Amino acid sequence: MAKFLKTHKWKKYTAAGLSIALSAVLSLGVLSACGETKKPDEAEEETTTAKTDTQLIRNGDFEFYDEMTKELKDKRSLINTPNSWSFTSGSPSSDTASGLVNVAKEEYDQLTASTFSLISEEGTAAADAISYAVANWDKASVYDRLQFYSEYEDEIDDLDSKSEAAELFDDYNYSIDFEDVENVRKELGENVLLHDDAKQREDGKTGILMIHNDRESSNVLGTGQYYTSSTTITLQAGTAAKVSVWVKTSNLYHRYASAPVEVTKGAGAYIGVTNTVGGTTLDQMQIKNINTKDVTENNGWEQYTVYVRANTFATSTFRIVLGLGQGSTSDVFEHVNGYALFDDLECTIIPAAEYETATATFSGDQECTYDSKKNEKLFDATTADKRAFALDLYAGDNDGAL
Repeated sequence: MAKFLKTHKWKKYTAAGLSIALSAVLSLGVLSACGETKKPDEAEEETTTAKTDTQLIRNGDFEFYDEMTKELKDKRSLINTPNSWSFTSGSPSSDTASGLVNVAKEEYDQLTASTFSLISEEGTAAADAISYAVANWDKASVYDRLQFYSEYEDEIDDLDSKSEAAELFDDYNYSIDFEDVENVRKELGENVLLHDDAKQREDGKTGILMIHNDRESSNVLGTGQYYTSSTTITLQAGTAAKVSVWVKTSNLYHRYASAPVEVTKGAGAYIGVTNTVGGTTLDQMQIKNINTKDVTENNGWEQYTVYVRANTFATSTFRIVLGLGQGSTSDVFEHVNGYALFDDLECTIIPAAEYETATATFSGDQECTYDSKKNEKLFDATTADKRAFALDLYAGDNDGAL
C-alpha cells in the first residue's frame, strides 16, 4: 500500500508552500444519467444541471468548489479549495488548513464532531485495532476517521497494500488531517451561525470562506494568509463599483515572548483592493485589523463596503483580497492565530454619480485617491467607527491622470 498518511500530508503542505490554488472551471456542465437508452422526455427527467456561477466577482458567495455536486459520503476534502480564488500561505505557513467550508449541519457535524470513536483501548494489538476500525468504519464521522488516521499512522503504513483495510483507507484518502479539524468545534461552536442564518439555510447557501491560522514559530504566535479573487473587475471612465462582504472573526490571539494575548488591536482580518490605472499597479487599499469579537448583531458578522471609482483617462482595474494576519518571518508584528470567516461578497457596477452620492459624507479616514501615499490607503477597523470606505481613482479634468 502507498504511504497513505505521509503521502497525503506531503501533498497538502507542498501545495501550501507553493501558495497556489488553481481556480476551477466557472461553469459546470450537465451531469447525465447513464444506462439504457431512454426516450428524450425520460432522459431529460434524469438529467441534473449543476448551478452556474454568474456573479460579477466569481464565487463571491463561496458556494462553488470541485466536490459541490457530490454526496457527503463521497466527499474527501470538506475544507475545499474555492473556485475562482487563489490562496497564499503565510511565512511561516499555518499548521492547519484554510478553505471553503459548508456549515450545513450534517456536513459540519461530520467534519467537527465524533459519532463513533475508532480508537481502541490502550494496549490493543495493532491488527485488532485495525480490524475494529474497519468493522465500524461506517458508524464513524470524518472527524473520527481522521483521528484514527492520526493515531495509527505507522500501523497503516505497514499494511499490505492488497489487504481489505489498506484498500478501504486508500479509498478514504482525505485531503485534510486531524490537526485541521481537531479544535474547530471547540473554537467556532457546535453551529456556525450565518449573517442571515435562517434564510441562507433555507436557500441552501451555507458555504463560507474560512482562513484558519495556527502556528507557533520562534516564540511568536501566528502567521498571515490570504485569498485573492481570480476575477479582475475593469472599470470604464464614468463608472464605479460597489463591493460588500460579510466578515466574522473568532479566537484571535498573538504572542510576543510569554503567553498568548487576545488581540484587541494591531492585527486581525483584512479586506484588500489591489488596483491598477493604465496598467500601472498602485498601492493596495486595505481595511485592516478587523476584529468582530464584540459584534452582536447578525450573529456576530459585520458587513464592510468599498466603493471604487474609475480613472477619467485610463482603464482602471481591481481585484479583491481577503486575509487574516500579515507580515513575514522577519516582520511578525501583525501575525495572528485564529479564524477569519468571509461570506456573500457582492460587486455591482454603478454610475459615477451614484458613487458621488454614496460617498458625499465620507470623511478623510474613509476615502483615498489614486495619488494617496501607501499609509493613507490603510484604514484601521479597530479605530474607525465606519464600515464603508472609498478608493477614488478619478482624475477629474485636471492634469492628474497617470
